[in-house]
Amino acid sequence: MDKLQILVADDEDMIMPLMNGRETFRLLKEINPDIKAVLSSGYSLNEQAQSVIADGIAGIIQKPFTQVQFVSLIDDVFL
Repeated sequence: MDKLQILVADDEDMIMPLMNGRETFRLLKEINPDIKAVLSSGYSLNEQAQSVIADGIAGIIQKPFTQVQFVSLIDDVFL
């Protein structure tokens, strides 16, 4: 199965049963090494933050977040 098909095969499932966000990001990096991405999670990121940053995640935001926090992060990463 094509990597991109794996990523979009079940676009209505929020849980992502085929792979987690980190695995998804790694596949996207294989397709486009220059891709920028941010991680949003409702789980504690304290232990994982340094690890995902080392993978190349451009930013991390903890749920719940406000619209202002989200826009600020997107501005910092993509503009």
